[in-house]
Amino acid sequence: MKEVGETSLAENPTDPTPYAATYQSAHQLWQLSPDRYQRFQTWSRQQGCTPFMTLLAGFCLLLHRWSQTPDLMVGISVAGQGKPDWSRLVAHSVNVLPVHSQLQPEQTVATYLHHIRHRLLGCYDHADYSLSQWMRWAQGNGWRSPTPLQPLVPVLFNLDPSLAVPDFQGLTVAAMPQPPAYGRWNLTWHLSEAEGGLHLTAVYRTALFEEEAIAAWIAEYDALLTLMLEQSNASVQALNRALDDALIAQTQQLQHTLTVRNRQKLEVANRRQP
Repeated sequence: MKEVGETSLAENPTDPTPYAATYQSAHQLWQLSPDRYQRFQTWSRQQGCTPFMTLLAGFCLLLHRWSQTPDLMVGISVAGQGKPDWSRLVAHSVNVLPVHSQLQPEQTVATYLHHIRHRLLGCYDHADYSLSQWMRWAQGNGWRSPTPLQPLVPVLFNLDPSLAVPDFQGLTVAAMPQPPAYGRWNLTWHLSEAEGGLHLTAVYRTALFEEEAIAAWIAEYDALLTLMLEQSNASVQALNRALDDALIAQTQQLQHTLTVRNRQKLEVANRRQP
């Protein structure tokens, strides 16, 4: 899992204390079709990266865009049984590692992607250094976050690989997501592979974020994944402009579709009148 940052708050405090005690959460769902996800996987391999790396890079690009900061930290989850004295431990142990993302607007998408790849590999080489350790260091050194989407109450990103569905003769089996009713993180971006496609469950603290803001961010993520494939040699700055244009075009198309549908309904109603 990993972390996020942007402001949909009535206020934007720099100290996390005022909102740290509220854990009530809601969630929204999104899907990437098997065809689109297959193209994304192929592109990831061409870039020398795993889908996890490229999906994380896209998420971080949105965090930079939302928070308007070139420097942020994202948490990722790994197995937490790496210490020698834990070799006989039988338990589900997870460690959350801090991934440091630094963005320069003139970077190309491909360059930034390899930056994230390098950061991730570095995290795996130091898997005993957790996000909580970094947060304690940050608090002790007077570090303050400009937005609630950046630590010290961070956002989490995760990708679960696809699992084989049990075969029960005569029964159809499907995985049903069970989002929590509370959130440890301000925002959790939880992705999972299923039936060849990609599913997103965005869990967010309701005291911090509005439903409409999360829906808008999901739409941006959807559009950004497509643009990353199409414009991997473009600068991040150019990618953001293209994303703005794509979102405007989507809004205009939606408005046009609604106008046409309303006109058709009106025509049908008029024909029914005696």
